Amino acid sequence: MTCVLAAGALVWQANDQQRQQAQNRSELKRACAGLLPERDLRQYLPDDSAGTLEEYGTMLDPGQESRALLDCTLSWGGGRWGPDAAVTIRAEALVAGQGDAKPGNSEKDPGDATPYVPQVDDFEIPLPLGAHGSTVAGERLEGSEVTASLKVECPNGLKGRTLPSRDLQVSVTLPAQAESEYDVPHADRLRTARTAVRVANWVTEKQNCGTGSITTKSAPAPRTSYEPSTLCAWLDPETLRFEEGDSTDTDGRPTSEYGWEWTSDSGFDERRGLCRGQMVGYSTGYEGAPIVDAIVQSWAGSYADGAYERFAETGHVPGARQRSPTRPDGSVTVAKEGTTLSLWARSRCDTGRSYHRITLTAEFPAVGDETKHVMSRSDRTEFSQHARATLDRYLADDKAWPKRSGCGDTKILGEVEEWVR
Repeated sequence: MTCVLAAGALVWQANDQQRQQAQNRSELKRACAGLLPERDLRQYLPDDSAGTLEEYGTMLDPGQESRALLDCTLSWGGGRWGPDAAVTIRAEALVAGQGDAKPGNSEKDPGDATPYVPQVDDFEIPLPLGAHGSTVAGERLEGSEVTASLKVECPNGLKGRTLPSRDLQVSVTLPAQAESEYDVPHADRLRTARTAVRVANWVTEKQNCGTGSITTKSAPAPRTSYEPSTLCAWLDPETLRFEEGDSTDTDGRPTSEYGWEWTSDSGFDERRGLCRGQMVGYSTGYEGAPIVDAIVQSWAGSYADGAYERFAETGHVPGARQRSPTRPDGSVTVAKEGTTLSLWARSRCDTGRSYHRITLTAEFPAVGDETKHVMSRSDRTEFSQHARATLDRYLADDKAWPKRSGCGDTKILGEVEEWVR
């Protein structure tokens, strides 16, 4: 009799777990207006407890009184320190004075010596004109999470708020498997970005915003290695007379801790291109101001306009800032390290208008405890020549992004002095 009761209890428990898991799956599928990546989130569903769903919003069916168009949180498990896993979606119409700082924008002064990389790349998915986004990984008590923020223009206006608004703000947070925020894989960032785009497209379509849908097709994930990819092999430090690194072994790794490291596209994307070579380790002490960092970027079509707009907002486009004051001998005063110059160009390509940005960083030798360095007229001229030579080589190489994109009729737009004065 005891064995029969025990077996019956196990069967009942198994059936109960199946029922609970089925209920959790059903809730996951319908929660948050059905916008969650259901298949990817199933791994977080418990089979011994129900989820907790809180959702509000004027766009829910039936609509609810709320300041948000959609505000949804679904969580599972946990105790006094919070749930084991949770997802959050919020979409709201921004009113005047709200959200002036676009998500993901750098707070650095335009004169910061650190090369500025636009947040259009930080979002994992190339964004068209009028859209701004970023993805940020964070840690939870156990595990990690990724938050994607996306701001989209709505020319026809958004309904659901007393005050008029033409700006939609979307925020999405999804759990990730990595133990640390530094180990969150590209796939988890991409999943969260795609969910944010899905929410934005859902809102703009239902609200008849007057904008087209944003594609969820991602850019090829950049790879970092000691050898550039085929698309970036043209960016050769020796040919371009950049700083020289130490020799490499049979695996392509520097024989010491001083050499070039590459972040480059793993595949061709007609919307954007990225190549970066960065010197790691200690300088070999060459005279002058050798180039130690080179970032080359291109954007096409509406993504070109979106990228240029982001740089313009921070004064990082030609003509946005005054040139450094020069001395009678033509020299300028700059920070002794991290002196950065950008060169912009515009082309006509197969997918429409495109922008190219060459960003070079030179390293001046340290002189005592001085925090400034005088860049001579010849150093300044050589800096510009390096940038132009890099652009010319980029445009001419058959395997680089411009040739692959059918670019021509290129016009030089000008330089941007991105250094601390």
